[in-house]
Amino acid sequence: MPEYKEEVRKKIVHAAIELSDEEGLANVRMEDVAKKLGISRTTLYLYFKSREDLITQAHKTFRQGIAEVLSSAFEKESYEETFSAIFNDFIYPVNGFGTRSVIEMFAEAIRNDKINAAMEDNYLAMREMIAGIIEEQKGKGLISEEVDPIRVSEIIQSITLGIKMGSVVGLGRDEAEKIWKSAIKKLIFK
Repeated sequence: MPEYKEEVRKKIVHAAIELSDEEGLANVRMEDVAKKLGISRTTLYLYFKSREDLITQAHKTFRQGIAEVLSSAFEKESYEETFSAIFNDFIYPVNGFGTRSVIEMFAEAIRNDKINAAMEDNYLAMREMIAGIIEEQKGKGLISEEVDPIRVSEIIQSITLGIKMGSVVGLGRDEAEKIWKSAIKKLIFK
């Protein structure tokens, strides 16, 4: 795909996520995304065949962003910096971008088999990615040998989603960060 088309796809996905955060995923229509971007619906459908395809791509975009956050975070000097970066850049981002969308995607997955399948694929891919990072850190001696990377990855995903859901209903940033750091220390570090 030419570079400009990939850039347009990214802008469309970003606009859909913003609308989902503002209006709720159930209220995001292809017409609204097109209007937000100042393009026609016909143009939008050149990039995404359906609303489900757009939502699926939005979730893949989150996964790619998480991969970038994790990769960057594990280059930090200490585990405190690493897990603070993960918290600040993904779990509880200051701007809140995508938090409501992620939660609503799970709700949509209950009713839509195509989105459910995409969410399952993304969940498994995230689990493997996190487990791989944990395995790398074990190899460096930074994480206890007793740690089961797959199980810890599943726990990390559960804690992350729990904090995201809590943030939507009032879990404050400071309390959420305490929960995150406490859980990570108990889970994986020597």
